[in-house]
Amino acid sequence: LLVTERMILNVRHVVNFLSSKGQRLSLLVTAKADAADIKKDLSLGMEPHTKVVVLGDKVPPHFAYVTQPLVMHDGPPMGPIRPPRLRVGVGWQGPRGWGAVTLEAVSKGEYIASYLGTYVYTAVGEEIGLVCDRRSDPNYMMDAGPEQIDAGWTGNFMRFLNHSCEPNVIPRANQGRQHNGHMVVEMFAKDDIPANTELTYDYGPMYFHMQKILCRCGSAECRYRTLDAAPP
Repeated sequence: LLVTERMILNVRHVVNFLSSKGQRLSLLVTAKADAADIKKDLSLGMEPHTKVVVLGDKVPPHFAYVTQPLVMHDGPPMGPIRPPRLRVGVGWQGPRGWGAVTLEAVSKGEYIASYLGTYVYTAVGEEIGLVCDRRSDPNYMMDAGPEQIDAGWTGNFMRFLNHSCEPNVIPRANQGRQHNGHMVVEMFAKDDIPANTELTYDYGPMYFHMQKILCRCGSAECRYRTLDAAPP
C-alpha cells in the first residue's frame, strides 16, 4: 500500500474515497470555533450513518474527520461498533488546545466509547507518524494488537482526548471483543467523573519521546515535564 500525505491528511481525499465506494455522505457542521466552551454532541454523528464532522472554519483542516471506521489493507471491513455510552462535546482547553468533555456524569469502570479510526498495518502506522512529524500535525495513532488505529481522518470524538498524567479514562485493547478480526480499543472511566469534566488518558512515555514535546497536563504528578523523562 502506497501511503501518501494526501491520503493520510487531506479529508477531501477521504470524502472522495468513501464516495467512490458508494457511501452516501452528508456534511455535519457541529459548531463554530471560538474561545468559548463548545458543548455540541459529536457522538450522535458516529453511527449508523457516515458523516463528515467539521468543527468550524477557524479550526485546522485536519480536525475534520469521517465517522465511519475503515480498513486500509486487505482485511475485512469493519462491522458495527459498540455505541458510545454518553454525550460528549468538544471545547477549548487552554494550553492543551481542543479537548473532549463529558456532558453527563460517568461512574468508575463504566464504558465510555471505542477508539475509532482506520485500521492499518503497524508499518504503515509508523509511516503515517513520520508524515505527521514532518508536517507538525497531531498524531492520532493507537496500538490495537498487530494493527494500529489511525484516527487522523476517520474516527469519533475519542480522537480529541488530551493526555494527562492523572487521567480519568483508561484504554483497553479488548482481546475478547473483535469486529471482523480487528481488535477494538475501548475506553473506560478510571474514576467517577462529574459532568462537564474533560476526558483524558495517559499517552505513555514513548509518545513524548517520539514527538519530542513536553507535557502540558498541569498535574502536580506530571511525569513528562522534561524530555529526559521519556525513555531513550
